[in-house]
Amino acid sequence: MTVSDPRKSGHVLARLTAWDPASEAAVTLRVGTLDWVDDADDEEAFADRLAGVSAIERSIVLDGLDGAFGGGDRAGVTLTVADHAADPDGAGELAAWTGYWWEGGTVELWWALDSETTLAGHTKIFTGVITGVGWDEGRFDLACEDALGALDVDVQHSSYDGQGSYGGTADLAGILKPISLGRPMNVPCTAVDRANGIFQCGDVAWCGTTIEVQATGVYVQGATIAIEGDSTDLTTASITAAMAKTDKSRGLFKINANVVGDVTADVRAEAATGASSTAAGLVRLVAAAVAIQSGLTVDEDAFDALDALCTQTVGWFLPSGGSADELLRAILASV
Repeated sequence: MTVSDPRKSGHVLARLTAWDPASEAAVTLRVGTLDWVDDADDEEAFADRLAGVSAIERSIVLDGLDGAFGGGDRAGVTLTVADHAADPDGAGELAAWTGYWWEGGTVELWWALDSETTLAGHTKIFTGVITGVGWDEGRFDLACEDALGALDVDVQHSSYDGQGSYGGTADLAGILKPISLGRPMNVPCTAVDRANGIFQCGDVAWCGTTIEVQATGVYVQGATIAIEGDSTDLTTASITAAMAKTDKSRGLFKINANVVGDVTADVRAEAATGASSTAAGLVRLVAAAVAIQSGLTVDEDAFDALDALCTQTVGWFLPSGGSADELLRAILASV
């Protein structure tokens, strides 16, 4: 959504969250360019303290598929909050705000004509996170980035410890574990313990949702290795010569052969709860991994619609991590 200047007509409402270290809890604060109360919900009461709203050149909102994880640069907006919009240098109640932790808090902005009496009748013009705060003479200046600011994080933080067994050999110490999503084909597998034929095709622990990662086809130098079942203990599992066994609880498999050369696999990596391997399903998994759903909303109807329109199975493989922003753009650009 593009809003050249939301201040020219009507009013703007802002719902902010911050962390109160005194109570060790999040607080929700509501301010507007006028005193306003939702006729449908009197808890949605906005105080006349929003003294300034900068122009929003572009806002990528998580309400709708076009906005959710869309292309383009991130938008920014600066909010000036004072005790009263007509008195931006006032000092009263806002002094308590200096004790809050603001960075990383969420911000939502709505716009409507002054005659609108319900929040549902407003247009949401911005959803994002607070990235900076300034305090001067009883007024706050809050710098905000839109929702994509919350996605500018690495999707993988787990690495091999190099201590042997499933932790990998010493040369893997500090190397990020690979991530498989959906049903990627012919992915290069990490030799966790080549001497014992143990390889990893995807990390199951990177997401808050339990992911089952299972090799459905294993290949050594292009030659197919038959799979004879699954085990949660590959170190002691009995495996027929020249065959492989998987451990989908860890995203591993073991080949009972002297393995030389590249090892690849076709992979099925899906949520144990049954999330689909469609583009919308993969986006949901990544969203859960970066925990954006805890502070920002995703339009489930939009993703259900994407599932209905794009039913084909897809897969993605990340050998060494990357940003959630880039990953989500790539997934959605593929459909």
